[in-house]
Amino acid sequence: AELPQVLQLIVDKGDLNGAIAPYREAIRLKQDLAEAHCKLGDALKANGETDLAITSYGEAIRLAPDYVDARNNLGNTLSAKGNHDDAIRELREATRLAPNEARQHYNLGVALAAKGDRDGAIVSYRDAIRLKPDLADAHCNLGTMLLAKDETDAAIDSYLEAIRHEPLAADVHYYLGAALEAKGEHERAIASYRNSVQLAPDVADAHFNLGGALADNGDLDGAVREYRE
Repeated sequence: AELPQVLQLIVDKGDLNGAIAPYREAIRLKQDLAEAHCKLGDALKANGETDLAITSYGEAIRLAPDYVDARNNLGNTLSAKGNHDDAIRELREATRLAPNEARQHYNLGVALAAKGDRDGAIVSYRDAIRLKPDLADAHCNLGTMLLAKDETDAAIDSYLEAIRHEPLAADVHYYLGAALEAKGEHERAIASYRNSVQLAPDVADAHFNLGGALADNGDLDGAVREYRE
């Protein structure tokens, strides 16, 4: 069943907090409205009521076991709470139900990475990239997993691919700088850190790492300037 039109208008406006009471009223009038339970979960999560959101997603799944969005949102919420095993179970089911949706594989990768399963996360990120080659977040996270496994060259390639698709992502330039620095490529690392600082000048870590790279490259005055930022 579809959401009542008034509720859909609230959803379209993005007023999730304002939708909590109407969703609950819709559920009171028609308790088997799976989409209302799922959207109520979204609204509760946005309002910081995570446990109630989990309950709502679970009810949506009980009513509609093949409801991909409900499983995906439940998995993401459980992962954020640190309940990695249950999160991975829900997200695996989401990928089974929607095997051609890159975002499902990406979210599974995030949950696997959070649990410490780097190899599993790498497989999921690569699945996401295979389905959506321009998914910059997947390239970036893949790079982070590869760097953690000391596969530095492959990590650098992943970060560069992420930047190709999302050139204004300051954090990716920062991660690329760290990978290049780990490889001893100080000049390229400096260039990446500079890009990060230009895009996000208030991030202290980028200034600090840029300062360190400049110092390693013999530019002590430049290093001091960055440490003072």
